[in-house]
Amino acid sequence: MTLPKLGGHLIVFGPKYTMENDAEFVLDQVKEAGYNAIEGGGTGDAVLFKRQLDERGLVCAGVHTSISRKPDVNELIAQLQTLECRHLCNSGILGGLERTVEAWRESITYLNEMGRRLRDVGVAFHYHNHDYEFDDLGGGTTAMDLLLGELDFAAVDLCVDVGWVHVAGRDPAAFLAEHREQVGYLHLKDYERTPGKADRAGITWRELGNGTVDWDAVMDIMPRLERVEWALVEQDRTDREPGESLRISRTFLQARFNY
Repeated sequence: MTLPKLGGHLIVFGPKYTMENDAEFVLDQVKEAGYNAIEGGGTGDAVLFKRQLDERGLVCAGVHTSISRKPDVNELIAQLQTLECRHLCNSGILGGLERTVEAWRESITYLNEMGRRLRDVGVAFHYHNHDYEFDDLGGGTTAMDLLLGELDFAAVDLCVDVGWVHVAGRDPAAFLAEHREQVGYLHLKDYERTPGKADRAGITWRELGNGTVDWDAVMDIMPRLERVEWALVEQDRTDREPGESLRISRTFLQARFNY
């Protein structure tokens, strides 16, 4: 069994750098940090972005969207095809912050329909979790329960963000092991929490190996995630230069796990 291919997520560069103004600098930094793949949509000009990737020997592992913004599926498909990218992640649901059982069920129906359409053109569609999918919606039911019970996993599966799973109070490795048949994509993320602060305000995103996630356990299960082609190092924010943060995470994976 082999590990998924590894890439770097471009979110760490914002808001200091933008793909509209700094794409070449950002991609150079990703390459220098030791990655051969990225996740991110680029400048909006997919032809230009594909050329910039090609010039650096980089590939686009995935693109990220949100159905809360009602994306144009045809435009997404055209972008993915231009980038020669076959993975699309979704965060969030219809209605944005209206996270009721009814809103989740409506969103799951939409995700299934969107996933079937994407599948027909060769795109793998993934639902990306945060921590709120594990919140009790009433009566002990969580959004993750609804997702696991009602997603059409032949059309849309899970992009598991191991950092957010941990923030939610769950064991990321145990979650991956239990649901490995439903996992198709990974985000590798680490964090530390300020003592005494239980909400999101107490979270500081850190480079891999510099936070609270048990990476030995996560790496142990990863070879058994047979549906997962890509794992992306994702750090939402950093107090370092973004390229340095990506390099620190890459060095940790190489030194600790030969990954």
